[in-house]
Amino acid sequence: MADADGQGTIPRETRRRGPALEKAILDAGWRELAGAGYAGLTFEAVAERAHTGKAALYRRWPNKESLVLAVLSQRYFNAPATVPDTGSLRGDVLAVLRGANRLGDDAPALISVLLGAYFDETNTTPQELRAHLLGDRVDTMALLVERAIARGEVAAPLPRRVLALPMDLVRLQFFMTFQSVPDEDIVDIVDTVFLPLATGTTHAGDAGGAGGPDHTGGGPDPARARATGRRAGPAAGRP
Repeated sequence: MADADGQGTIPRETRRRGPALEKAILDAGWRELAGAGYAGLTFEAVAERAHTGKAALYRRWPNKESLVLAVLSQRYFNAPATVPDTGSLRGDVLAVLRGANRLGDDAPALISVLLGAYFDETNTTPQELRAHLLGDRVDTMALLVERAIARGEVAAPLPRRVLALPMDLVRLQFFMTFQSVPDEDIVDIVDTVFLPLATGTTHAGDAGGAGGPDHTGGGPDPARARATGRRAGPAAGRP
């Protein structure tokens, strides 16, 4: 007896629905993509590998292009299952970016091969593919900033564009080079781009994110202001 997701005669106790079934399909899609490439991937093969029916795939993705985009989106730069909580905004953001950057040794060569057939068959441009994969997944970053506000590190919620910026920069560098982003570049993105926008300060500690002097408040650093002969706070702009 077929169930609502087209899984045929799979025993009731092993039937998957919703996110569990979708993950199984996307995992199977990745294995098929790695083995057969974009040109050789079929809905039939993915359904068989996922132990489900083709109807379950077609209800979610109308064609091979949309299925492959979903597979790549899950495989690369997906939000972590557990949101890090290191005790500081800097440490949390570094943990998220470093986790997303663990692509595996197969990523550069595999994607390079896949893209040729994908672009030829779909008439998609590299810019369009990047726009889809870079996305706007800022929920994790928003949670990290909420925690930082509660700790007094950030004064107010940040615009979505600022929340998306760290991950966008990491993703963009990967898709421009097809190589994992060096850790020093990730640290630089956090320390010289994101933290100044989020807190109004930069970080002068080490690259590990595990300690060191770190002014992460919501306004100017009084010590920095004294060192430059300027007053911190609202009076700083007065003559």
